[in-house]
This record gives sequence, structure tokens and C-alpha cells, in this order.
Amino acid sequence: TLCCSGGLEFRSKHIKRKMEQQAPFWCDTCSLDLQSAASLTEHQSGRKHRKRVSRLHAHPKDGNRPGRATPSDQSFCSMLPPIGEDELFEGLALGRYRSVVVLTGAGVSTSAGVPDFRSPGSGMFEEIRSKFGGRFPEAKVQPEIILSRSFALSHPEVWKSEVEPFVRSSVKNESIVPTAAHQFCAWLHHRGVLRRVYTQNVDGLHLHPSLELPEDKVVECHGSARNNTLVMYGDSLPKRFYDCCDADFPTRSKGVVDLMIVMGTSLQVAPFCAVPNMAPRGCTRVLVNRYLDECLRNDFSPSASQAADGYMIPLGRIRIGSRKDVPLRSLWTDRKAKKKWRQVLIEGDCDDFVANFFRSPVAVEMRLALNELPCRD
Repeated sequence: TLCCSGGLEFRSKHIKRKMEQQAPFWCDTCSLDLQSAASLTEHQSGRKHRKRVSRLHAHPKDGNRPGRATPSDQSFCSMLPPIGEDELFEGLALGRYRSVVVLTGAGVSTSAGVPDFRSPGSGMFEEIRSKFGGRFPEAKVQPEIILSRSFALSHPEVWKSEVEPFVRSSVKNESIVPTAAHQFCAWLHHRGVLRRVYTQNVDGLHLHPSLELPEDKVVECHGSARNNTLVMYGDSLPKRFYDCCDADFPTRSKGVVDLMIVMGTSLQVAPFCAVPNMAPRGCTRVLVNRYLDECLRNDFSPSASQAADGYMIPLGRIRIGSRKDVPLRSLWTDRKAKKKWRQVLIEGDCDDFVANFFRSPVAVEMRLALNELPCRD
């Protein structure tokens, strides 16, 4: 397991190198990565940058007003203290987090035998390319087309006789049982701290009877193959998704969610990818994925050339419930994120993350166990 803290104290070496390459040409005043020394110099001589500097300084030509922090100092002072994996585990064990939201994707179910979408050689998209790519060449480039509403309407017989059974066979199997990651969500509930689980998965494992997790605690954002409520590409998400987001992330209050754990999703599909950005200020955000690189950018992230040109407006925002302006792009490595949330990014399997928690010193001392179902107050 590789980990990086809220201050982006990466132990994952390849991601650390990526961030080190970006950091040297960062403009603290405008919160922009300019990518090169030449671009940074040109940016700093520009009108927008100079205007921002003048607003931050009382006397821009004579130095800073006495007692006023420089832009860099302001950025430092407003950053939340970093959090590491040990502190996170200690907080979980001691019950410091009282309102936990968990977001899950295919990575929490792979150890149960449910294929994910994007893994090379074994993911569902690879199987779609092999199974349908010959008749539908567009599926070789965009396999998700086969799972879209437009495909179902254009090829109803293929959808009914081939695609739908193919999807159901992947998840409707009596031998498929909840993983440690699913059990961990139930453990949080039985300790009285789970507010909600939002899942992209259609396998229904979060509501497996063995977990005793109430239905109101789980939002199956993309429907359920077990209940014949699949949400296809191009469909709107269920109304309950938006209602629960309103309840969990209200617009006009500080918000009660103090911990958000995102496990097993690369956060590429909208609007689900925007939900982590709804966490209230001061909340601790945790990202657990086997390949962190896949989570740090999506189709809504600005390109390097846009950043070099001083691009400051996000490529995509969306309305979720009463929240009108939620960014769709990944904010895990955004400098502003360090000012809003405490973060820890952990590279590894979801089940390993759970196992490491229960092996942590405080959890061992308290004799916490994944299979315990303590009575709720």
C-alpha cells in the first residue's frame, strides 16, 4: 500500500515525480501551474496577474503593508494540516469521525469475482470489445457504447438477447458474496457513524442480507442488475441520488459529513465523479485505488496547454440537486483542495486498506474486528 497525505506527502514515487514536475512553475497568486519558466514569467507580467497582486498588497510598488501576509504566506496559513494513514486509522478506531460517507466503484467488488470495467485483459470493456467489436466496430474504440441507451434503442434485439444477459451474468451469481470493503461499510453502520454509501456498482453487494445494511443507507447510483433497474450510459440518474446528495451535502450549512472515503473508482463517469467535490470544508477526504494515476485526471480536467495559457475556468460543472455549480474535474491534486479538505491518497487494493486498518495499533489494542456487529446506541 502506498500513501500520500493531505499535504500531498506522496509515498507513491511515480505520482510524486509527476507533482514535482508541476510544482516549480506554480503561481501562488493565481493558483495556476504554468508548466515552464517562460510561461510563468510571461504570466507574471500579464495584466490579470498584476491586478491580483495589487489587490493583495496595499502598496504594490513599495512592498507589503506592515502586518499583511504575502500571497505565499496567505496560502500557507490557510492550508489545513496534513493527515497520514496512521492518524486516519486512529481517528476511525477512536470514533472521532461521526458522519462518514463512502463512495465505491468496481474496485470494491473485483475480489468477489465481479469484473471491473477498465482493467487490461480482464475488464468488462475488454470483453465487450472481443464479444461485440466485430459487428459493431465503434465498440472497439468506445466499448461503453454497447451499454448505452442509444444502442439499446437502435439495436433492441441485440440488447435484449445478448447485452442485457451479458451484464447480468457478470453480477448475478450466487457465489458472489460481499468483500472486506463491503463489510467495512457495514461495520461503519453498526458503529453508528455511517451516513451513506454511494456506489456505482450494479451488483447489489452493499445490500447483501449478510451485511444487515438498511436500504436507506445505500444509494445505487447506476441502478441494480439484481432488481432490473440498470442505469445505462445516457440515462439520468435516479431521483434518489439527487435527493440524498441534497440531504448529505446541503448548500446553506456547514455540512455534517466529516469523513469521505472513496474506494475502487477512477472517478471518470459523470455525475458520480463530482460527488467527492461536494464534501464540506474541513472534511477529511480519503482516496483508495489500485492505480491512483487513473483518478487524478478525467475528461473534465484542463489540459497542460490550457494551464500554460492561464486557463482558470473549469471545463465542466454540473448541477446536483440544489448545488448548481459542482466541478466535475478531479481536485485531488489541486492546490486549493489542501485549503478546503484534509486528504490522504492511498495506492492499493480496497480490501488491503480495510485489513491495514484492523491491523493498526489502536484497532488491535481496542480489539476491533471486521466481523463484529456492535449494537448501535
